[in-house]
Amino acid sequence: MNLSRVSLGTMLFGSSLNKNESFAILDKFYELGGRVIDTAQMYPVPCNEKKIGLTEKIIGEWMDINNVKSEFFISSKISGTTNRIPFLNKQYSEIYGKEHLRLELKKILSRLRIEKLDLLYLHWPTRETHNFGKGVATNPNDLYKKKSHIVSINKYIENVFELYEDDLIKNIGISNETPYGIHKYLLTLKKYNYKGDFYLQNPINLLAPSFVLTLQELCFNEGIFVQAHSPLAFGLLSESKVEYLKDKNKVDKNSRLIKYSNYYERYLKERTNSFLIELDILARKKNLNIYDLAYGFLLNDPTISHIVIGPRTIIQLEKSFKSINQFKKNFRTVSEELYGLINKYSIISY
Repeated sequence: MNLSRVSLGTMLFGSSLNKNESFAILDKFYELGGRVIDTAQMYPVPCNEKKIGLTEKIIGEWMDINNVKSEFFISSKISGTTNRIPFLNKQYSEIYGKEHLRLELKKILSRLRIEKLDLLYLHWPTRETHNFGKGVATNPNDLYKKKSHIVSINKYIENVFELYEDDLIKNIGISNETPYGIHKYLLTLKKYNYKGDFYLQNPINLLAPSFVLTLQELCFNEGIFVQAHSPLAFGLLSESKVEYLKDKNKVDKNSRLIKYSNYYERYLKERTNSFLIELDILARKKNLNIYDLAYGFLLNDPTISHIVIGPRTIIQLEKSFKSINQFKKNFRTVSEELYGLINKYSIISY
């Protein structure tokens, strides 16, 4: 398995993981052959006003100490605003305006101790849309209404392209986006004759397979590189969740299930528990783990360039790498039955 398809998610660096623990994860990731790292302006999670950018500082210091900057492909993200984090980017009058993007990118480069970023994402759309667990709107006019303080989508795409032309970033990406947002980016970037690669980083996993319906064909035909975040749905797609269903006292109190319960609520639908139990039965029958099925589902998709893994321990990191390395062997034995379960629990066709 080509480990260049694995990106290390780092949102816990500086929160659940202190600097030394983060360094240990980075050391092991490097030792195992990983060379792609994903981070963000607002990390660590949960976002804390005093800790914004701490994750990038940890990564930058580790790369400096080990003299490995040239070996890594680093992506980071500039965030928008959200009512859940009222202090985030509150100092800017125009979100994704020129001042906002340029000043925050300079901070990112400084924290990472690099001169140019391999890939810059906009963390989420500034406009109201269906993401982060939002359901169907009762009134689309209300959902999609314009806000006066937000730069238009065409304008902020141009602002990102300007950073590329100024040689501050190598590639452009968007995160947690919809087909409409991708369509607008494609039109604008083609107009400006953009020569870099175009990336999408969205949540894609067995509990949220809507990418296959809404974006897979577009990404395949337009050559968009897709980095799938939340491959384990915040830990739901692991033996931990099944153990949690059996006995809540058996679950590690430091797991994401316990510490960040509000982050995975979007996946807790009525079908989830039944699906997880059947996934666990299938995995055990094949002498595998649920995450072997979760990673296999993503790695089997040629439109997905990377899966973003977020291990909290060295053991979890090693398990993930073993699963990824053995993907082809494992997936052959389980693919037909797995897709049968996806058909059973998901709406996967028009």
